[in-house]
Amino acid sequence: DLNITGRCSINILQKYIHEFSEEEKVEVIALMWLGRTALGEQAEDFPNLLKQVVELIPQNYATSYIIEKPLLAKYLRDGLQKLDIWTSAFS
Repeated sequence: DLNITGRCSINILQKYIHEFSEEEKVEVIALMWLGRTALGEQAEDFPNLLKQVVELIPQNYATSYIIEKPLLAKYLRDGLQKLDIWTSAFS
């Protein structure tokens, strides 16, 4: 059990995500976009979202882009649910 809060947790998250491959970062961002409800994306839109991420988000900005999202956990959870990957094991 780590009681990490504030800036320290952001630094840990940043270091963790920085270690992701380019492909993994693209997938995380696409999953975030799938999980947001702004445009009503569905599971079948995921391949297109992957392409959009590659076109729109510079790779050197991907880590910052991910950690700057205040609703990151919600977007990821909702994206996983849309892909039918989220199970009660994650609850």
